[in-house]
Amino acid sequence: MICVIVGPSGSGKSTFAKYICQFGGVEVISTTTRDPRQHETDGVDYNFISKDQFHKLVEKDGFLEWAEFCGNFYGITKQALSDALSTSPQNCAVVVAEINGYRNLLKLSDKLGQYVMGVFLSIDRDTILSRLEKRNLPNKILEQRISLIDLEIKQELELNQRQENLVLTNPSLSDMKEYARIIAQSSSKEVVPPFVLS
Repeated sequence: MICVIVGPSGSGKSTFAKYICQFGGVEVISTTTRDPRQHETDGVDYNFISKDQFHKLVEKDGFLEWAEFCGNFYGITKQALSDALSTSPQNCAVVVAEINGYRNLLKLSDKLGQYVMGVFLSIDRDTILSRLEKRNLPNKILEQRISLIDLEIKQELELNQRQENLVLTNPSLSDMKEYARIIAQSSSKEVVPPFVLS
């Protein structure tokens, strides 16, 4: 199963991904051309590469999906997804993405032989603003992320149209952890049929 976590910047996508990994999921490490933040480690948080290296991977058809965001490139390599699925005891690859990444992986689900589930973290605008301001981002990046909040919040509607997806609205950390457990334990070595969370 491929669990794609979507939501605005500051909604808790990375936290939710870590919770799923505590229950046997394995996060797909995205590749990016942006500089690492102070607390980030190459190969753990992201695979940090140059724009030239990124474009060469694009030319070699090395990405399942990629996009430009705030002047930098982000993508999921075929190898990273394969590695996550093969090392997860639950056969649960966890992808933190934006909406186009979810759309692209959903289109590829039959080809990949994997069930794709989208999880949208719906967080109120004031909470998102507060979290982003605490990240000490450069003003230009902060302004770009803030300008996208309303658009990203509207994307919840798209994910909510597919019964198999899940929208978590202002979840507490304990709620996130419980949903993460259910998701990880609901995957298997086979393609997973749709399921309903209670």
